[in-house]
Amino acid sequence: MNLREIKIIPIFESVRAIDISDNEYFGPNYKKYISNSSLSLINPAQGGSPQIYYEGLSAHQKFSDSLVFGSAVHCLTLQPDDFILVESVNRPTAKAGLMADELFPAFRKGEGISFENIVKASKKIDYYKDSMDEKKADTLRSKISDYYSQRLDYELNNTDKREPIFLDEKSRIKLKKCLESIQNNQDIQKILHPEGIVSNPESNNEICILLDIKAIYPDGNERILSLKAKVDNYTLDEESNELIVNDLKTTGHDVSEFQNSFYKFHYYRQMAMYGWMLRILLGKNESINMKSNMLLISTIPPFNSGVFKVLNTHINRGMEEFSELIKRVAYHEQYGYDIEEPKL
Repeated sequence: MNLREIKIIPIFESVRAIDISDNEYFGPNYKKYISNSSLSLINPAQGGSPQIYYEGLSAHQKFSDSLVFGSAVHCLTLQPDDFILVESVNRPTAKAGLMADELFPAFRKGEGISFENIVKASKKIDYYKDSMDEKKADTLRSKISDYYSQRLDYELNNTDKREPIFLDEKSRIKLKKCLESIQNNQDIQKILHPEGIVSNPESNNEICILLDIKAIYPDGNERILSLKAKVDNYTLDEESNELIVNDLKTTGHDVSEFQNSFYKFHYYRQMAMYGWMLRILLGKNESINMKSNMLLISTIPPFNSGVFKVLNTHINRGMEEFSELIKRVAYHEQYGYDIEEPKL
């Protein structure tokens, strides 16, 4: 069998948009849905393999303060009415902060900060995962005790309905500089707020799209696979028949260097997949002009921001890669992950 012989057909009537949090999106209810991130696990060009894909994102998930910070930038830029940066609570820095967040739910339930839970969390977070002992556990407890006291006090006395974001003081200062840069960047603001620029815009942030696809194999078998995508922002202009898809990205480099990351992390595939699913959702699969942008904010001084325009050549490359990887998944879902896959 040649992988190209597998046909992938979208089931148009299955497409839907749902309003869920990031925790739900990455949670168990949608674990089996194929995402752009999970496709990286089966992509040889990104170090992936069928076995790595089978083990799943949870087994290969990376935790870092930069991801926490990037999430905060996303939330306060795209959903400012739903989130609040809390000034009165100081979260520990680096992996101690990740450990604190991982252990907090058990602490809130009255389980304290047990050594057993610390060991379990350390393996997940990669915090002294092979050398955790009572001394290191006590050091960790001392680092997070004030944070827990402040956080519990905030939860007890807070009346704000917005979801809180907890960071350390230096990160809060940096976050405000990033948000200020985004707010002062007229190119980004025109993209995120097209009212008055586009005649009759339909614009949405943080939209989760689910779509079922049918894989048809050369032997006549069929299998249904499910896709998911969370689009940061899009604008549909019916009058000009144009769809603009936007993704917000933080970077630890100057934005002028972003092209390296664009290719390294295969962002062209992400933008192609998201645009394709969004066109199906809007009923515009073949009949609309699509533009794609990556909205960038540097997390290092002077906190530059900018717009990286994704070209049609990027989208075409991304769709080719997306199609290839979906067929790899379809093949192994049908015939097993321990079987060598045929060539394209």
